[in-house]
Amino acid sequence: MPDPRPFAPTPVPGFPCCFLTVLLLVAAPLGARTIHVDHAAGGSGSGDDWINASPDLQTAIAGAVAGDQIWVAEGTYYPDDGLGQTPNQRTSSFQLLNGVSIYGGFAGTEIVLTDRNPASHPTILSGDLLQNDTTAATTLDNTYHVVTGDGTDATAILDGFRITSGNANGPAPNNGGGGLICNGSGSPTLINCTFSGNLASDLGGAVSINDFSGPSFTNCSLAGNHAMILGAAVCVTNSSTPTFTNCTIAGNSATGLSAFGGGIYVSPSS
Repeated sequence: MPDPRPFAPTPVPGFPCCFLTVLLLVAAPLGARTIHVDHAAGGSGSGDDWINASPDLQTAIAGAVAGDQIWVAEGTYYPDDGLGQTPNQRTSSFQLLNGVSIYGGFAGTEIVLTDRNPASHPTILSGDLLQNDTTAATTLDNTYHVVTGDGTDATAILDGFRITSGNANGPAPNNGGGGLICNGSGSPTLINCTFSGNLASDLGGAVSINDFSGPSFTNCSLAGNHAMILGAAVCVTNSSTPTFTNCTIAGNSATGLSAFGGGIYVSPSS
């Protein structure tokens, strides 16, 4: 007579009955991680969800690998805060990473990316390290470059941020790109970003693009930036090939005695 009991695997001596399940879990591919960032979060800081969001964007970037997304809640974030950073160090910068997408504009409750609203939840990357900007004199200790795209390709994505208060007033290469610098074939993707209130003593108050770099800008605004010599908003040099799609460049100023490019200066590039 057949055994009426449900089929159960015969235990293998020396292995627990759940061995097959463990093998399946180990063999399953791991999905990309979403790392949550919220400066006001009070949980563990693991970044696994909004309750336990990392308070610092730099810490999230340090733990990210290709394929990850970083979701950043509204608020202001400084490049000298977080894992591996030195407070008030002017060379601090948010370095973009290949394969890592960084999105701003979250309220801190969203479950899917399409629920975010950058216009309603402004997310700011600021170079005002001492958080004391009131006059031109108080910007002299700001970071040289708020964001760095050196050595990246188009898979390094920054989407939905306001980038402000960088002051590239040091020796080269810290004399250009107060908001963003792209050297060494740096070609990140910038979407829905606003560059305002950035400064440079020489090249590109908001953005400096050099050395065969080709970043792309889509739906971005560059307004209210200043450079003393070349490219108040953007300076493009050394065979670089940036693209700008549906962008606004207005209200920038280059005021030195030998200044060129109140909006964009390009030479020799395309």
